[in-house]
Amino acid sequence: MRSSTLPFSFSPPFKKIPILGILIGLTVAAIAAPPVNPKEVRALDGIWKVTRLPLEAEGSAGLKQISKPGAKTISAAVPGEIHLDLMRSGEMEDPSVGTNSRKDRWPERYSWWYQTGFTVPPSMLNHDRQELVFDGLIYYAQVFLNGVLIGSSKNGLVPARFDVTGSLHPGGNDLVVRLTSGYEFINEVDQDLSKQKLYANRENFPARSNLRTPPYMSGWDWCDTLPNIGIWRSVRLESRSNAAIDNVHFDTVIERGKVSLQGQVSIENLKAWRRTPSSLQLELTPPTGPATTFKKDLLLMIGANHVPCRIDIPNPQLWWPNGMGAQPLYKLKATVVSDGVVTDSQTQTIGLRTVQLDEGPRKVGSNFRFLVNGKEVFCKGGNWAPADEIPARMTKERYEHFIQAAKDAHFTMLRVNGVGYYENDDFFDACDRAGILLWQEFAYSCATYDDLSTEFMAGARKEAEAFVKRIANHPSLALWCGCNECLWMYDNGSNPKATDAVGTRIYCDLLPAVLHELDPNRPYIPGSPCGGTDEINSQTAGDVHWWYQVFMSNNPAKKMDPSLLDSCLGRFVSEYGIIGPPPLATMKEYLKPEELNPESLAWQIHTNSYEGDHRGFTESAARHHFLGDVPMSVEQFVLYGGLYQAMMQEQMMEA
Repeated sequence: MRSSTLPFSFSPPFKKIPILGILIGLTVAAIAAPPVNPKEVRALDGIWKVTRLPLEAEGSAGLKQISKPGAKTISAAVPGEIHLDLMRSGEMEDPSVGTNSRKDRWPERYSWWYQTGFTVPPSMLNHDRQELVFDGLIYYAQVFLNGVLIGSSKNGLVPARFDVTGSLHPGGNDLVVRLTSGYEFINEVDQDLSKQKLYANRENFPARSNLRTPPYMSGWDWCDTLPNIGIWRSVRLESRSNAAIDNVHFDTVIERGKVSLQGQVSIENLKAWRRTPSSLQLELTPPTGPATTFKKDLLLMIGANHVPCRIDIPNPQLWWPNGMGAQPLYKLKATVVSDGVVTDSQTQTIGLRTVQLDEGPRKVGSNFRFLVNGKEVFCKGGNWAPADEIPARMTKERYEHFIQAAKDAHFTMLRVNGVGYYENDDFFDACDRAGILLWQEFAYSCATYDDLSTEFMAGARKEAEAFVKRIANHPSLALWCGCNECLWMYDNGSNPKATDAVGTRIYCDLLPAVLHELDPNRPYIPGSPCGGTDEINSQTAGDVHWWYQVFMSNNPAKKMDPSLLDSCLGRFVSEYGIIGPPPLATMKEYLKPEELNPESLAWQIHTNSYEGDHRGFTESAARHHFLGDVPMSVEQFVLYGGLYQAMMQEQMMEA
């Protein structure tokens, strides 16, 4: 569904759509154990081989070259990333350390051919459909099965699925994936990559605008450019018959003290030639107590079927943000039975809670406040940026560590900034357990995007649909946001031609339309900042980024005076900050002893670019407040620079 005119704050009511062919009636019943599930999944993760070939080697002609003498081949971990493989083979140092990010940019000058073999049991070939599923391919991928090109992908953010029905061999099969950075499409591989400019000095960002990869990988104020290349999430072969679950979506509804789940289950009939008698079975298991089971008989139409459902919850246990109550989690299992056997099932963790965004009027401007289960939440927290330049290095344990730290600091919300990638399930699960609300942005940030291109917009829709389906049932998810600072860039006049494609059709049309269909009751705003009637970055309405008023101003007195932070009037300040040094122990992880000084290139690469543009500012602030005009060691810089940052942050938080 699309809308030609959509308001910036989009939260339409949920509409149930009648579906032909559904046998009317919802029955509560004891569900007998069904026969064995015929759906089969074959994991393809593990150690593959990867061969380095010239960038020009592609397609069937390139495929023939990987077995020629002299081709450089090493072991590759899947899931993984090429820099990690090269580090393990001894050909590269960690690009996150020292000046390595400048000298180890050579992988994007090559094409990388990942190879593996796998066997397919006869039972998997008897199904109606077989698909190869890559949860993450970054960036430009060509996929070959048994020597034949079966498809390609140019999106490093969401899964890629390839229908391989009829293409698999009984027994052994060969799988090859060619991957490149995508920088060959924007002519950046012709640059002298060893002299890559820092973020703040670059004039434009063609990779960010034209490649659907995490925006920060083209360089940000806190990191150098480092395009990832690889099969960075899991791979599997799926075989299914009769009917498959496409999506399960439920919203919590609280009416007169009673709690229910209302939504729909989308089921695809894989039989292209007949209607399929089936049943949908739902089992809801609370943290404690017996499960509630439901059954709905269906006659699946050919193609997609959307089944509306309502589950009334006995003795409901509500989910609350950190500090406001407990985080009880329910298990919801959806099962489809066709022709007497289970054909598909999905299990997910959910929480019972409602979330609202109040933007009602005030004497001056308007509100911007969140309510969970009808109660106002004071949103204490910060911005979540990627926790690693190479996301394939992230682990469940690292996510748990960071989210527990946020909980211990009494955070109630994290803004998942649009500079990064779409986090994996471990991140969202950790936030569900910790009671951390999430402001989730789509991966559009500080750039213009070609919303006049039919191809780009089709890819953007497919990307949004895949991501929304994956995470929409998480209780931690509080708000969708279309972009980071893209609307603000246009409002600031950085793209002055009104006829230029700037991406507004993505944030104000495409994304609201996708959410109206897949997650209609969650609050949505088209960008951050956003909200004012006269300016995007208003302090009296909506969400504000409060940087330039003090810290990024050209007035040193403002930057150093904590009392000036009280002048912020923002209703909701989703970005502000005071730059300061990390602990010395952290600096020693990425700087050699001889690099531990502000004049070294490594120091300048790893410091925030705004500090790099105003050399000596943190040192001046430390002297102004604490040390005066005396010699300053690195240890003193870290200590007193950190104290200055803490003092200013405290004043801003209290303001």
